[in-house]
Amino acid sequence: LESITSGSAPSILAFRLQLDNEGENQIAFSFLVRDQVKSDFYGRDINKSGIQSITANDGVAFQDNIETWIGFSWGFKINEKVGIGISQYVALRSNRQRLQIINQVLEDSQTAATQIIFSDTYFNNFKILWKAGIFFDHRPLSFGFTVTTPSLNLFNYTGQSSINISQINSIGEDQFIAANDEDGLTSVYKTPLSIAFGTAYYFEKTSFYFSAEWFAKISQYDVLNTKPVIVVPTGEIITNNNTLSRRSVFNFGVGVNHKLGKDFSLYGSIFTNNSANDPDQSSKYSLSTYNILHFLGGVSFKYSVIDLILGLGYAFG
Repeated sequence: LESITSGSAPSILAFRLQLDNEGENQIAFSFLVRDQVKSDFYGRDINKSGIQSITANDGVAFQDNIETWIGFSWGFKINEKVGIGISQYVALRSNRQRLQIINQVLEDSQTAATQIIFSDTYFNNFKILWKAGIFFDHRPLSFGFTVTTPSLNLFNYTGQSSINISQINSIGEDQFIAANDEDGLTSVYKTPLSIAFGTAYYFEKTSFYFSAEWFAKISQYDVLNTKPVIVVPTGEIITNNNTLSRRSVFNFGVGVNHKLGKDFSLYGSIFTNNSANDPDQSSKYSLSTYNILHFLGGVSFKYSVIDLILGLGYAFG
C-alpha cells in the first residue's frame, strides 16, 4: 500500500487576559485538537485455479475520529521566580468505524460458500479533566512541571453499533447468521493520567529547550455497552468486541531558537509521538501501532507591527 495525504495538523486557538495591573492574575481560553485520525483502506484478492475453482476476497476498513478540548485556565504569579496555574477542560470525542469483509469460494459446481462480515460503530462522548502546573524562572535556567488528571465521563448521545456476520454453504453445512443493531448506547472514552516536565536554558542569542511527558496505562474497558450477538441456528454467543486498553508511553522533544537579529530568529525541533497501542489486545479503536518521529524548522520575523512565524515539518514512523 502507498498513500500520500495532506491536511491540517492538530492545532490550537487561544487568547489570554490580564486581570490586574501587576499581571499577577491571568486567565486564558483555549481550543485544542488533541487527536485526529482519518483512514480509508480497501483491498481485493482474487485467486483462480483452473476453470471452475475461484476464491475472492474484498475488504474495507474506514475510520474518522476526532477529539477536541475546550479549556479555561487561571495563572497566578507567586513571586518574581515562581508561578502556578490550573486548567479546566471539557473534551468531545467523535468516533466512526466501519469494517466490511466479503469472502467467496467456489471449489466446483456443487460446492460454494459465501461469508459476510460487517461492523459499524458510531458515538459521541463528553468528558472533563484538569491540568495543574508550576513554573520556576531562574534565568538563564527555567523549568516547570504539569500533571493532567484522568478524564471523567460526563454524558454521551447517539451511540450506535451494528454487526452482521453470515456464512452460507451450498451443501448445507456450517450455515449461520449473527446480526444485531443497537442505538442509544452509553459510551466511555478514557484519557490517562500524565506527568510532564519542561526546561529551557537561555544564552545571549541562542536558547535550548527540552520537554518530556509520561502517560499512564489504561486497563481494558468497554467503550460501548453493547450486548452479545446470538448465532442462528446454533445458539452460540459472539461477543461484540468494543473493548480498549492503552499501554504506558513516554514522549519527549528538544528544540532550539537562535536570534540572527533583533527581528529575525530561526527555530528547530525534534520530538517523538509514540503509540500507546496495547500489543496484547486487538481493538477496532487502535489501528495505529507505529511510533512517529517529527522534525520541524521555521523562522520568525517582524515586519512593521506584524509578527510572523513560518514553519515546515516532516515526520516518519
